[in-house]
Amino acid sequence: MALPGTVLTREGEPGDRFYAITDGEVDISANGRALATRRRCEGFGEIALLKETPRNATAVARTGVLLYGLDKEPFLTAVTGHAPAAHAAAEVVQERLVTVPAEGG
Repeated sequence: MALPGTVLTREGEPGDRFYAITDGEVDISANGRALATRRRCEGFGEIALLKETPRNATAVARTGVLLYGLDKEPFLTAVTGHAPAAHAAAEVVQERLVTVPAEGG
């Protein structure tokens, strides 16, 4: 269980796993701007893994949060090894990238 205020991922750092939230809330921000709050049954961290880029956002526990982490290789196998899952993942990435403001914006 991560305590409120715990930085779970940091913008600009390498991505090494996907996180699934089983309880609690996580605030997502980029370039100092709030983007979203993720809750139970949602996840974060997929963009860095799928696009092979540094993390594009910071995730901070808003409340106490229980997470499951899936390392990069098993995550990529699960998502890209199945065509419908790969398509759905690409749509999520595209949707989330639209909400990330450009640097300095």
